[in-house]
Amino acid sequence: MDQVLKIISELYSIENLKLLHRVEEGVLSNNYILEADGQKYFLKHHRSNIVHKIGQIHQVEKYFSQQGFPVILALPTKDNKLYFTSEDQYYSLLPFTPGKLVKRESLSGNQIKAMGEFLAKLHLAGKNHDEFKLEALKSVNGENFSQFVTDIQSKLKEKPNLTPVDIMAAEHLELQKQLADKIGYKIFSPQLPSDHLVHGDYHDYNLFFDEFDQITALFDFEKTEMSLRTFELIRALEIVCFHGSFKQNNFANAQVFLQAYHSLYPVVPEELEEAINFSYLGRVFSTWITGDVYLKGNSRPAVYLHETHFNLKYFSSHLDYFKSQLLSYIK
Repeated sequence: MDQVLKIISELYSIENLKLLHRVEEGVLSNNYILEADGQKYFLKHHRSNIVHKIGQIHQVEKYFSQQGFPVILALPTKDNKLYFTSEDQYYSLLPFTPGKLVKRESLSGNQIKAMGEFLAKLHLAGKNHDEFKLEALKSVNGENFSQFVTDIQSKLKEKPNLTPVDIMAAEHLELQKQLADKIGYKIFSPQLPSDHLVHGDYHDYNLFFDEFDQITALFDFEKTEMSLRTFELIRALEIVCFHGSFKQNNFANAQVFLQAYHSLYPVVPEELEEAINFSYLGRVFSTWITGDVYLKGNSRPAVYLHETHFNLKYFSSHLDYFKSQLLSYIK
């Protein structure tokens, strides 16, 4: 980190720069709060190391800022660049923006409503806006999933003693395989066009609220893409309103979120159903957590395994009910 601080001091003409702490929110991120002579900064570590992609992220952030959204923009270097590199890692320096981060378990009805309305406005601004030539929503590829499961199971069999994470992983893989056997091992492509520029990771950890429950800042466009808008809508709704629980109050929150969105940018049933079905396929054929842990040696995503498994078990037997409830909210 000393080398990174030295580079920042040179590129941004900031003296007496020091590291305060790593940002706790975001298990998969390595972001930091810096300080120099009483002035704080936010150091963003980009997960991508593809220069073109990082440039696109900043272009998208600038576009939405110009449309009036409270996007926190990166500070330019002396050479007017919005990112820099150190040891093959890419970073951006942002102004420190104070704000109230409300975790999903504590979100009020007004805050959930504000999130639904804000997302609708964001999607309206991103409709048919593909000038940045971003990748479109990818197909779900199940062709090689059977081999993937076999590879992970072989890794688990090699272990003399299984940890609780290993046991959960084995159970999750078995459920995925059972569901995949019924669906079929093939490529599943979205049936509707990816015609909206989206944030890509819209949820409560990537925005701030004010004392009036309105959104005052939006950040982290690392996953921005051209997508089916209802896919981001459903993903956000599932993360914010359900987060490992499917009780009556969770569905009540989902109704508030969805109806707030629908009131500003109406959704037709076919769009919503397509997104729910595609999200389910993504869960069944997901290789992210177990692939990272057992094939790439990256244990950090393991913290999401329990909730991921719980959610898949729920959807494997309640998908039609979940779908019918959400569809009833837009009638």
